[in-house]
Amino acid sequence: MPSSPLISLRRAAWPILLALVFLLPAAGRAQGNPPRIVESTAESRFPDAVVFRLTAEADAPIEKIWLYYAMQGDISTTRQAVAFTPSRQVSAEYTWDTSRITVPPSSPVLFYWEVRDAEGNLTRSEETVFRYDDSRFEWQELRQDDLVVRWYEGDAAFGQSLFETARQALNRMEQESGRPLDFPVYLVVYPNREDFASWHSYVEEWVGGQAFPPLGVTVEIIAPGDPTDWVQDVIPHEIAHLFFYQAVHGATADWPRWLDEGVAQYYEPGDHARDLALVSAAAKEGNLIPLEILSGSFGSDTGKVYLAYAESLSAVLYMRETWDEASFAAFVAALREGAHLRDAMQTAFGVTWEEFVAGWLTWLGTPATPAPPPTPTPTYVYPTAPSWYTPTPLGETAGLAASPSPEPSSTPRPAVTATPSPEETVPPGGGVTIGAALLFWGCILCGAGLSMLFGAGILFWRWRIRHR
Repeated sequence: MPSSPLISLRRAAWPILLALVFLLPAAGRAQGNPPRIVESTAESRFPDAVVFRLTAEADAPIEKIWLYYAMQGDISTTRQAVAFTPSRQVSAEYTWDTSRITVPPSSPVLFYWEVRDAEGNLTRSEETVFRYDDSRFEWQELRQDDLVVRWYEGDAAFGQSLFETARQALNRMEQESGRPLDFPVYLVVYPNREDFASWHSYVEEWVGGQAFPPLGVTVEIIAPGDPTDWVQDVIPHEIAHLFFYQAVHGATADWPRWLDEGVAQYYEPGDHARDLALVSAAAKEGNLIPLEILSGSFGSDTGKVYLAYAESLSAVLYMRETWDEASFAAFVAALREGAHLRDAMQTAFGVTWEEFVAGWLTWLGTPATPAPPPTPTPTYVYPTAPSWYTPTPLGETAGLAASPSPEPSSTPRPAVTATPSPEETVPPGGGVTIGAALLFWGCILCGAGLSMLFGAGILFWRWRIRHR
């Protein structure tokens, strides 16, 4: 007597049910108390390494420990499996090698741990922000709200003068942009080029200051007794890079290079007559570089780099002299909300891009109806330094000029950011990003489910054939 369809379907379902049981995550079968984090620390061995340490305990033997870490502003987090001896009480350690990359002092490093025991219980620690300070020196510090200034050579009066210069610049930027900082900024001051160069993978001889906007850090070479005009120019310049990164930062914000550098120079209190004269002469001779071309790298030709910076400054000066603070604040707000540069100008200033350029040329003393610029085909440079950088041996030093050449700051946007060392880069390497892990297991589960459904269909079809 042939078996009933119901009995056959039950028999066919057993393999599917068993497969689903084995595919369930181990965490779903976990019982008991989760592991407990006893201690979590990070140690600076600047500039060579960060050492992360964990002590944990559990009722069942701890079998897995993962460290998750990233620099502030990174778009992904590195997941690193940490080696240790399984036990109910464990200590684990992982060293992040930074000796071959450029990580500035006082960079914020975000990290947390995951610990899993033999029963599948999982614990995740709270995320910690660790400041990767240069532990080789005895730092002095002044701190107020959203500003921190650190130096190690010079007395309290020297530090106070640095702080006041930075504070005044920030206050002015906040007032004119209509918004405060999103996170604090750090001004870190080295007194000589040798110490400054020691944490770089490369640095040009003329560099006097650098800004790392996603990190909120600017590092500068300023010694007690340096010319006042240099100090009063370089600090506001680099602070402006940090501030306006935060002011306009967004997923679609359009902040071209000429605008970034022009705004930074605008906040320098020094005399810009020489720069404006250079731009006016280039305009009259028909040698201006179209602003559209200056959206990316300024190139490597010294003369063109000087002109690019001078043009950037003059365009921002024209903008600020033509429209009031409220219009400028509206312009910044539109960019932050994701508007394209042209749309932001139309919204805040009431002019098209072509009208803005024509007005700028008239302001320079040239005809207001220039020929259309060529279609820009700049080569965008997104390494950890501009394309004209070449490594400087760390043993070499040079005196600090009041106006380093070819520019007063070395870090154009995008800013210098740390890249994980080869053994930690994902992929390949020991760590994987969370998104990649979820995608992998999602594919496995989906594939298993489809396979089981296909198998059930085959069994049902065979039963139908036998019982026709």
